Amino acid sequence: MIQNDHESIFNESNNFSLQNKMSYVDMHYFLPSLNLLYSDRAGMSESIEIRTPFVDKEIAKLGLSICGNHKVTMFHTKQILKKASESWLPKDIIYRPKASFGAPLRAWFSGPLKNSLDDILSGHLVSNKIIKQDPIIKMINAFDEKKFDYSYQFWHLLFLEHWYRWARGLGAYH
Repeated sequence: MIQNDHESIFNESNNFSLQNKMSYVDMHYFLPSLNLLYSDRAGMSESIEIRTPFVDKEIAKLGLSICGNHKVTMFHTKQILKKASESWLPKDIIYRPKASFGAPLRAWFSGPLKNSLDDILSGHLVSNKIIKQDPIIKMINAFDEKKFDYSYQFWHLLFLEHWYRWARGLGAYH
């Protein structure tokens, strides 16, 4: 059933390049039922009105009128958008590598999660000699003295401790 629906939309776009056919199917299924739906729900849950960029019929028509290989190649995406943006934005912004969104771990371990470092030190991984306490103490001291940012390592250790407690049926921290 779903395959037939996708296939009919795919075939409806016979005058398009392969990339544009795939985009056309995505516009009918993936965007409304996944991306846009999740964005809308996330915004509504926080009472935020989200405006998704480029969701406009005229822009979509324009995008589909451009041959797919002018928009996407094996190693470059959003080529036309990037070129059009050059008059407004510095090139080092436009052509920089993608950056993921990271949680503010350093701030968390300096503030609200500071006590969780004690949970790691007194946890089951240390008490069962799975990990050694001394290197963790050195990491915490260096972190507190702002000599090195070990926040990602603390995050992994904390989750490892929680996983170990869960896997052993030992309960969770409060």
